[in-house]
Amino acid sequence: MREKEKKVLKYFSEYDLELSPRPFQKVAQALNMEETEVVGILQRLKKQGMIKDLRGVIHHRRVGYTTNALIAWHKANTDVIKKVFMGDDRISHCYKRTPQKSFNYDTFTMMHAKTASEIKGFVRQTAEKFKLTAEILFTEKELKKDKLALGKLL
Repeated sequence: MREKEKKVLKYFSEYDLELSPRPFQKVAQALNMEETEVVGILQRLKKQGMIKDLRGVIHHRRVGYTTNALIAWHKANTDVIKKVFMGDDRISHCYKRTPQKSFNYDTFTMMHAKTASEIKGFVRQTAEKFKLTAEILFTEKELKKDKLALGKLL
């Protein structure tokens, strides 16, 4: 990876992209680069598969999504994962993991909602429809939420 590519990735791991008509202009200034160069690097990294997308992150609590839960599912098949979990915008994360003897669940989703009953209803309906077992682990307190510190990794 080239030095300028590392600089651009490090910048985005440490700073938010401003909502403005020319959001990459400030990035370019901070990195002592041309705006077109920053955009070109991002396009190249995306084409190479190094970055997936540039997206806005909504502070879900500020817009009313105050409840979230990690939902552990027992033997959710690929169809459920693709059709239900991947298609629901309230689910931000979906992972497959090796089940453990003491906690025999293999699929985990993180769901954000306005109420606990919304999450419970989703789990109940999905579990009934697809004959799944699930455990809901509601978040009690967020202890850490940081951006990935790419600067330390690059």
